[in-house]
Amino acid sequence: MDIPRLINSIGWGDILPNRNFGFRPEAVRMFYSNMKPCLHISPPCFTTIVYNYLITINVELLSLLLGIPITGAEVMNELDFHSVEFNEGDALRLYTRDTGRYYPSEFHSGRLPDDLKVLHFYITRCFLPRSFGLDTIYPSDLWILASAKENRVISYPHLMFDHMLNYHANNYNAELPFAPQITQILLALGLDLRFKVARVDMFGSLRAQFVL
Repeated sequence: MDIPRLINSIGWGDILPNRNFGFRPEAVRMFYSNMKPCLHISPPCFTTIVYNYLITINVELLSLLLGIPITGAEVMNELDFHSVEFNEGDALRLYTRDTGRYYPSEFHSGRLPDDLKVLHFYITRCFLPRSFGLDTIYPSDLWILASAKENRVISYPHLMFDHMLNYHANNYNAELPFAPQITQILLALGLDLRFKVARVDMFGSLRAQFVL
């Protein structure tokens, strides 16, 4: 089982989210609850207000402030599923222990080989954290797993940007995804967060408190 190789194959080897970085829950909630998407301009962005500061975020700024390069595929390409090299049916037969055809909405990580099961665990808990369906494999998850197998690099800042918008739109922000990274962004933009913040482990469990 070579999980580091799989993570490196999509270009994410050096960007495992820093879960030891503290975060301010109140500030992160403001970040999500005040978010307003502006997707019909170039480049697409969203604005938000945190402690009366108006902030505009786009993919390029995420990349700059977090030090994560924009490289690789930016969106899920249907050709990745329907090409000669890779298609959805072949993927499900290839990457599962079953031989029948399954659709992603009915597909769970328990059907995956051990290495992809662990990679999916990292995706749903660390890289693109979510609060529900942790063991369900959605089309975007399948795309990432297939990319790992085929050494196809994926732009993490683009997925992170889309994931933030998805959480805002669906009102899941109580789970505070990307809380350490958002706190890092707010600090880089000059917001004063000099008070207690929570410290969490890699699985999001509250462990301690410290002062920035």
